[in-house]
Amino acid sequence: MKNIWLGAVSLLLVGLTTYVVWKQSQEGYDLETLQLNQNIVERTFSNYHDQLSPLAKKYGIPESYLLALAALECSGRKIVPHRFEPHVYGKLLQVKQGELDHLEKATTSVLKEVQQDELRALASSWGPFQIMGYKCFELKVSITALKGPDNAEHAVRWISENYGKYLERKRFKDAFHYHNTGRKYPLWGPPRTYHTSYVPQGLKYMIEFRQLLADKS
Repeated sequence: MKNIWLGAVSLLLVGLTTYVVWKQSQEGYDLETLQLNQNIVERTFSNYHDQLSPLAKKYGIPESYLLALAALECSGRKIVPHRFEPHVYGKLLQVKQGELDHLEKATTSVLKEVQQDELRALASSWGPFQIMGYKCFELKVSITALKGPDNAEHAVRWISENYGKYLERKRFKDAFHYHNTGRKYPLWGPPRTYHTSYVPQGLKYMIEFRQLLADKS
């Protein structure tokens, strides 16, 4: 009798786990009622289609994804203000002072001669995809280059190298989540993005941009 009871409990747990995993996989995909700012859609397409189209082809990334990401990260603005992240600055300062070994590719040895203004630039996000400045060490370019007119090129290369595998497999929910958090969409619990609507909005933007691209072709 005890074995039957334990078997029933095990089956119940397996069923519950399967349901939760399935529920998580569906979260963010019911997009019919989600409303978007159409001004952002039109502005993003107008400002970035010509620039992102060749990059999408070069790196094998859907242009609709890149346009959706630009809509999320900079609302499609052509002139994008940088965003300073105080908590990142604090970590970089700790690395510079030898209190931390590194922050990704930013090490004490590469930061020891960096002045305050440059350190602030490394702790800020730049361009239409809001790539953090300290990613320049991973990309092997200067912070000046990352901030410059080729920012989108560097950013798309970073996307390709870091989570292109999700895009190749059309796992766009994981891709959006990774861009914002550095991790794929969680199997358990809510998304870790700065706003819970970040991923579903990105998915809905992709639908909008696919239609625009189809209309243009």
